[in-house]
Amino acid sequence: MTEAKSTSPGRTVWITRTRPSAERSAQNWQAAGWSPIVAPLLRVVPMEHTRPVPDNASLIFTSENGVRYSGLRGGDQRVYAIGEATGSAAKDAGFTNVIVSGGNWKTLLEVIDKKEEQLIHISGKHVRGRIVEALNARGIHSERRIVYATQTVENAPDLPSQIDAIAFYSPKAAKVYLSLDMPFMNDGVGATPDFICLSEAVADPLRNAGIEVTKIFVANAPDEASLIACTNPN
Repeated sequence: MTEAKSTSPGRTVWITRTRPSAERSAQNWQAAGWSPIVAPLLRVVPMEHTRPVPDNASLIFTSENGVRYSGLRGGDQRVYAIGEATGSAAKDAGFTNVIVSGGNWKTLLEVIDKKEEQLIHISGKHVRGRIVEALNARGIHSERRIVYATQTVENAPDLPSQIDAIAFYSPKAAKVYLSLDMPFMNDGVGATPDFICLSEAVADPLRNAGIEVTKIFVANAPDEASLIACTNPN
């Protein structure tokens, strides 16, 4: 069994996202009055990538892992990033010209300079949205470089007998949860937890599995502050 990491006493929330982002998320949840349990359902693995990134191309990062596993460091290439965390990761990697977009891939498209000539989307194996396709349709030459993949953990994590809430950051994590012989799927033992989801796409697999609609909470915006605000620990 995978060992879960818990923190201070309080209403418990299970953080299902990948490390190392899960550790930072746990700090944010704890600051909001929760007692986080870090037990990822997915892990990130690097993928071999040998195609060079042209020096004159602008870059798109849609996740911190894209920055982390790209192998790229520094430079004055223009970088477009979704979310402050991804933008900060790019800056930490030495990029000085970083444009941060909130929301999702569609809002990212709105901030991309129409005069761009070439864009490289640094991503994981599985992506949501059609960034490259949309940019090519606009006449901007765009390509994708896959630098990492997410894999399912082999075993269900060893968790306390009662969890108050489960935080899901991706549809894949929600699907993995449903595929494992996990507790908390009904009221057989204790109360059903709240299922806190980063977006409607994350919530869809849970709804389709028949989980009570009243137990599913969806963030108003796809960021952690909105996710935490879905429910109140008190």
